[in-house]
Amino acid sequence: MSPYTILIGLSLAVVLSYLFDLAAKATKVPSVLLLLAGIAFGQATAYWHWPVHFPPVLL
Repeated sequence: MSPYTILIGLSLAVVLSYLFDLAAKATKVPSVLLLLAGIAFGQATAYWHWPVHFPPVLL
């Protein structure tokens, strides 16, 4: 994996974190529920064998 891919992935993680924070403030939904929704999405993709691939370096 190239350094450019890692930098893009980390930058994307920061931007997504900021967007989740804005969404949490706008909807008055605690960010913990957004976290749980992400975990549930991960479990659903594993259960139904949907191909969602994340580079291991980001995890």
